[in-house]
Amino acid sequence: MSIFNILTLYFAIYLAYSKVSFASAQLDDDSLPYDYYLSSPSTSRPWPSQFEMWYPDHATFLADTSRGICNLTLRDYRAAYEAPRGSTIGSKIQSICYRHEACILSQYGENVQANAQGASIVLGLIPTFLSVLGPSVSEIYLLSIHRPLLAMLISIGSPSYYVPRLLDYHAPARLLNAESDMLQISFSSRWMVPLIVFEYLATLGASALVLYTTVEMGQKTTLAWGCTTQFAPLLWAVLALVPHILVTGGYAVLSWITDSEQPARQQNRQYRENDQESVPREKPTTTLGTGLLDVFEREVTICAEQKLRRGAVERGSRLTVALHILAEWLSYVLWAFGTAVFSSLLFVTVRDVFRFIFWRLVFSAVVCRFILIIELTGLRKVKSCSAESA
Repeated sequence: MSIFNILTLYFAIYLAYSKVSFASAQLDDDSLPYDYYLSSPSTSRPWPSQFEMWYPDHATFLADTSRGICNLTLRDYRAAYEAPRGSTIGSKIQSICYRHEACILSQYGENVQANAQGASIVLGLIPTFLSVLGPSVSEIYLLSIHRPLLAMLISIGSPSYYVPRLLDYHAPARLLNAESDMLQISFSSRWMVPLIVFEYLATLGASALVLYTTVEMGQKTTLAWGCTTQFAPLLWAVLALVPHILVTGGYAVLSWITDSEQPARQQNRQYRENDQESVPREKPTTTLGTGLLDVFEREVTICAEQKLRRGAVERGSRLTVALHILAEWLSYVLWAFGTAVFSSLLFVTVRDVFRFIFWRLVFSAVVCRFILIIELTGLRKVKSCSAESA
């Protein structure tokens, strides 16, 4: 073979390789094996890179398919992932992600497809199942005005709220009535310190387990309607704080307004009774430091050893009722968003769902429910003792 033929063969091999290789982010669009479209500049970019970690049930099959038959789109995806966000190649990452996702799914057999469909059904039912175990907005409200940090951890550890009928207002004070059918779990006051430690460790562990599970779901699966959106499961878990912030923040603002107006009301009453000139208005005695100290003292005291706060015995103003209804409406939105996210996750089997997702979220919700019942039982006993002493 002459040197010319060798050079011609080498050049032909080089051209063929350059048409299918996309391992470098500096390649031109002509080297792409597929015609990818440009994504929106606001398209989320995954972190870390996708298609590297899988749930174990079909991990070998998915990894071999991704690196084998679908190696061209995998090269394209890795190059687009490493390319600058503003570059032409980097702007095509979502299109490339969808192409690689479709390539892997095209290798599914009928058995694997049926398994994936079953996993989607089970995943879609998880937010509904958790809502049965989750707290209601009224329960979170009662706990948050006495122990806001513990209520926040419970909101994360049990991220799906119990969903009532829309536009129904359930007064939190009714939950503390003697005829309430809620289960009662109580402990002696001598167990207060161990109980507080247990509650914070348990809710902190439940919250960490939920966050870890949702982050893992984003890394080991892809979203059918948002291929590069890894944070959707985690976002669902974090957004559970919004109803908690609404009802707690609304109560805090109204309490501050009421406490600020109380000195002025006393002065006006004194002026009317004594028919004297009104004295200069005094500033509220509550400061930021004393307010934080009061919150800390309530956090390290179980509800059974506290006094009922105003929001636990009164119906509430129009603003608190409106915020309460808005929080319940947001619980509907979170339930629908969670269902849409969970049912659209790909590359997971039914066995993976039960082994690595379902039991973790259910266990966290049950732990948080147990602690919530303990605290609400304590508030109910405080209200009962107050009524008897009156």
